Amino acid sequence: MTIQTQYGTFLGAIALDKERRDRIDSAATRLSTYCTSDAQIALYNPTLFFQGSYANDLAVRPADPKGEYDVDIVVLMSFAANTSATAVLDWMSDRLALDPDYRSRIMPPKDKCVRLNYAGDFHVDVVPAHRATNDTGRIQIPSRSSAGWLYSHHRG
Repeated sequence: MTIQTQYGTFLGAIALDKERRDRIDSAATRLSTYCTSDAQIALYNPTLFFQGSYANDLAVRPADPKGEYDVDIVVLMSFAANTSATAVLDWMSDRLALDPDYRSRIMPPKDKCVRLNYAGDFHVDVVPAHRATNDTGRIQIPSRSSAGWLYSHHRG
């Protein structure tokens, strides 16, 4: 058995299958639709995109069959300059909780996101980010622990 064959076998064992990818894509599409149709969220001109391992096609199944993997989705919006990071996280959680399905999926508060649980298979970390400048590479993400906004370069 060649190293390429062994690697192919290994990759097949850890790669997300089509069904999982379809579930993730469906969850992302639904979140995008919700954010653009919710009147309060829509006021902030939301743009959604994947970030992290799924965005970079590096997401893998956990070694533990009962384990979960996460999918990071940034909801980029334009808030007033003095808007509190903690207030934005709470607001996003409250907006999502208006939907009965999302209400049942919301996990306890996290530092930088609102976590939505998808049947113990994966969870979506919804990050309500702020367009900090006209530089499309730099954004700000909220942090409860730092009690403020942190600069991030999501494409870098």
